[in-house]
Amino acid sequence: MDCSDSQITQFSVPPTLNTTGIRVLKLNHNHLNSIPDLSPFTDLESLDLSYNKISFIGPLAFSPIHDSYILTSLSTIFYFLMKLSVETHSKD
Repeated sequence: MDCSDSQITQFSVPPTLNTTGIRVLKLNHNHLNSIPDLSPFTDLESLDLSYNKISFIGPLAFSPIHDSYILTSLSTIFYFLMKLSVETHSKD
């Protein structure tokens, strides 16, 4: 799914969107300041968040809902990162 260069300031997945089978998500060259909840993308392997102003990574940013969730490629630059939620990387 290519959403690059779309002037996006916030990204959320509509409940009616079928994300099954989406392996690549390109959100580069937008105006995002936080990483969205990626849990609907259960088949996601590659995520491009480069050229955004990510300043916050929330607790649901990389929250998998299936054991098979494997992100093999992450492209981003965190020049503006100011806050990382404690829950983002906590283990149960």
